[in-house]
Amino acid sequence: MAQPISALLHKADDRLGSVVSRFELVKALNDTLKDSISTSFVQYCRVINVHKSSLVVQSPSPGITNKLRYFSTEIVSYYRQNGYPWVANIRIKTLPVDTRSLSTTAPSKMLPPLSQTALQELEGLAESSEGELKAALEHLVARQKARHTK
Repeated sequence: MAQPISALLHKADDRLGSVVSRFELVKALNDTLKDSISTSFVQYCRVINVHKSSLVVQSPSPGITNKLRYFSTEIVSYYRQNGYPWVANIRIKTLPVDTRSLSTTAPSKMLPPLSQTALQELEGLAESSEGELKAALEHLVARQKARHTK
């Protein structure tokens, strides 16, 4: 017989309940990590696990790992003062993530549009070419012309 999910979560021996409560703990610890120190690099890090009295923190690069190690005592103190007195240390794992999602700076500026002379040369080259090269050159010319009209 079907039971509501809330009934399943409140059972003491239920594995799903323990998984959900562990997930919520890691999420809360992760939120606390973001508040622990006022440096910009901490936004790239996250708590990924708890092992006994250690937090396992993911760092996207060796440089950020070193910075985290430098601040680890301060971070542990912050956790202890904010409701997690059992936190004794931090283990930092360098696990690169997709860096495209980490970029907080503006993307690099596009190159300036090609000059009219260069466009005419490309058009002439496209006319004398064939196949994929012709299609690629025509596409490039069309994109550059669109940039000129903006």
